[in-house]
This record gives sequence, structure tokens and C-alpha cells, in this order.
Amino acid sequence: MRRMIVAMAALAMAALAMIGLAGESGAQGLSSNAIMGRWCTEGSTYTFTARQLTVNFTNGAQRVLNITSIQVDGPRIVVNWAEDGDGQSAANRGQGSHTTFSQFQGGGMVQISEVRDDGKPTATRVFRRC
Repeated sequence: MRRMIVAMAALAMAALAMIGLAGESGAQGLSSNAIMGRWCTEGSTYTFTARQLTVNFTNGAQRVLNITSIQVDGPRIVVNWAEDGDGQSAANRGQGSHTTFSQFQGGGMVQISEVRDDGKPTATRVFRRC
């Protein structure tokens, strides 16, 4: 009986250690593949490929943005766009813009709010896989 209890305790501790390691390596193991595919948010769906983002709005409109690169920065993914953002200053036009995504877990992610060239913050959006 004692051996069985010791074996069960060892198994439980090993399982907990594996869960802890999996949680720790989630951010370290982040790759650009994490953002690929279809994401839903309020009012639109986003579909990421390595070269484009297609945004389909609930009113039927669609917008396609060209991606120049996708960078993994720790727990964040930064998508660099060929197109200028709406808030680009005259000095920065033609240099493209970027959007940062984070909190990749449980089938969700968050678009992080950033300050544009005009001083206004971008929206924070919560996405879920769809």
C-alpha cells in the first residue's frame, strides 16, 4: 500500500512539473505560425497568411493589407505592413507601419494599443480563433 501511495505521489509530481514546463515554454516557443489563420473579433474576422491580412467586416466590406515581415519579440508578434497606418506623420509616410499582438493562449490573442505618430492610441482588440 505504501509503495502505491509513493508511486502515485511521484506520478502526480511529474505531471505537475510537466504542466509547469509547458506553461513556461509557451512564450519561449512562440513563432510566427501562432498568428496564422483565422481570428474573430467584434465586428470583423482577420485571416493572416505569411504575406497578407484579409479583414472581413460584418457589413460585407473587405480590406487586404500586405505584410512585409513578421517578427517574434519574446511573448509578442509584430506584424510590419507595406501600407502606411492612418496615423502616420508626413515625415514617416512611405515607411509602412506595424501592429503588435500578444497574450497568445487558450485560442486567443490581444492586439496591443500603441501610440500613433499623431499621438492618438490605436485600439486594443481581443481575438479568438474562429
